[in-house]
Amino acid sequence: MRIVAQEAAPSGNGRVAVEPIGKFADPAADAAVRVRVSEFALGPGKGSVALLVDRDPPLHTLNLGPQVSLGRLAPGAHLVRAVLLDAEGQALRSRSAYAECIVRVGERLSNVARRGPLLAVVAPRADVSYPVGQEVPLDFHVKEAVLSPTGHTLRVTVDGQQFALNRWLPHRLLGLGRGAHAVELELLGPDGEPLNGPFTGAQRTFTVR
Repeated sequence: MRIVAQEAAPSGNGRVAVEPIGKFADPAADAAVRVRVSEFALGPGKGSVALLVDRDPPLHTLNLGPQVSLGRLAPGAHLVRAVLLDAEGQALRSRSAYAECIVRVGERLSNVARRGPLLAVVAPRADVSYPVGQEVPLDFHVKEAVLSPTGHTLRVTVDGQQFALNRWLPHRLLGLGRGAHAVELELLGPDGEPLNGPFTGAQRTFTVR
């Protein structure tokens, strides 16, 4: 198994904003957010929005409507992140293509630490079965971190095999066999140590058929 980077990052400068609906969401009902997109086309063969709640896999949507349901969330504060994706499902690299907000469920006062670097993984997707023999996408959006040989690094572990990425580009996983696979991503500081934050890493599972 190996990881290969694309030659160039996806282009595009759309803008996205996300905000909670109401001050507090009812724990007995689905939570929802309002997402606004400008200077960017949504739809089949165009673009989409990935919504991530805390460390969960993203919800991909082409049609925003007046609000987007997040399903039932546990009482407390939740970090919701929105990332614009191009027609290939790749995250746009501009700052305006990323937005976040806090959704509070119930009236218990709580907060989410969101200062410092954040990692939002948009691929691979758990809801997609990837054909054997084809490349599996690996993509992410990074906030407040610069991947470089002398800066931050992304450690990627696929089925126990580790790789180090120091360029913010879409990547492809090659040589995976049929079955379930696991990938873990961790942001490392310039000293090579994992960053201490709730949203500086992610774990995903996906299937090759």
